[in-house]
Amino acid sequence: MRIGMLLYNDFVNDNRVHREARDLTAAGHEVLIVAARSRPDLPEQESPGYSVRRVPVSSGWRTLVRGEFNRVIRERPTSVAGRLLDRIRRNRLRRSWVLERMRGRWAKGAARRLEAWRPDAIHCHDLDTLDVGARLSARLDVPYVYDSHELWRENNYLLKAPGSVIRRYRRMESDLIGGAACVIMTARSQAEQVSEWYPGVSPILVMNCQDGEPTPRTTTLRERFGLEENHRILLYQGLINADRGIFVALEALRRLPEPFVYIVLGDGQDSAELKRRIDSFGLAKRAFHPGSVPGSELPDATASADYGLALFQNTSLAHYLVSPNKVFEYMRAGLPVVASDFPEFQRLWSSADLGVRVDPTDAVAVANALLTLEDDRPRRERIHSDAQRLVRETFNWQNQMSNLLAVYESLAPSPTKRRN
Repeated sequence: MRIGMLLYNDFVNDNRVHREARDLTAAGHEVLIVAARSRPDLPEQESPGYSVRRVPVSSGWRTLVRGEFNRVIRERPTSVAGRLLDRIRRNRLRRSWVLERMRGRWAKGAARRLEAWRPDAIHCHDLDTLDVGARLSARLDVPYVYDSHELWRENNYLLKAPGSVIRRYRRMESDLIGGAACVIMTARSQAEQVSEWYPGVSPILVMNCQDGEPTPRTTTLRERFGLEENHRILLYQGLINADRGIFVALEALRRLPEPFVYIVLGDGQDSAELKRRIDSFGLAKRAFHPGSVPGSELPDATASADYGLALFQNTSLAHYLVSPNKVFEYMRAGLPVVASDFPEFQRLWSSADLGVRVDPTDAVAVANALLTLEDDRPRRERIHSDAQRLVRETFNWQNQMSNLLAVYESLAPSPTKRRN
């Protein structure tokens, strides 16, 4: 079966999409991912066992100017130029206009490429590709699948857009979700919410569980940052955004003794602000933000930490019902987790003690949770063992992928309809 995937990002560190494409290919399907190309250094075509085509989202000179602006913000966040450009970048109306212009350019190019390829099914990753996939589905007379990686209509980024954009995306989902041959969600709470919003829609689950065996302990981060064995590494990995509790964790670090250090792996719109706060708090020797880590290196880095942080803020329903990659990555490494006391974390904790759930806005509670775990070595060892056992038995990618493989078995065209 020829499966055309629509993905509106650069497909650089999107491990979920990579795993889906890889395993569908291994099952005998032919997969083409049509992604975005926002930087000139990204190749237009790749073949990592399946096909990837990147469609430019803007003209060459706009890409170069945007890249230079981002470089100044990243490298000189406290300078006058860095602060000014960051303020311009965050302007709500300007950002919305630019992003929609870029998506429109990508949508036209992606539709042309996928239509020429003639897929048997279209796999839409997230709401920002659903309209393109639905139009192609009608034009080519093939089914489309809606793979929503989060609760999109209550997504934090969408909620920060102008009202007209919010209404348009919500209307898009409402109009098109019922026509999907299958709807995929990453968490049971999200699936239940979608069924409540759209009666008759019954999503299946493909959770963001990790691929491969549990990871043994490493020294990767200690070696990289010159840390001793007695240092206690607090790890956050993922998008750098205030809504994900990165600043609450920084406040907690100020209340913890010096052996505790905080390492933030990732990039995002609040990267510059994080660096500014680290400097202003005098924490440059205890808080480190090296940027993103390639997906292939992330498991070893995670397995060298002592605690994992998942302090999502209750700033949207999408965050309240979140089931993030990072928690499964922490579990794979056997890390005790300090997480928000939200429904999906409560559901996970019902399987075993995985750490401490807290009010994610309370830095004192976060610090106290870490001190409680630090003072109880037998509990930490039990968490390590139970988390990795759960990864082997239940929360692993192989179990999740079986759900997706079943979807495409049911969608396979009959012999009379197969394309030559």
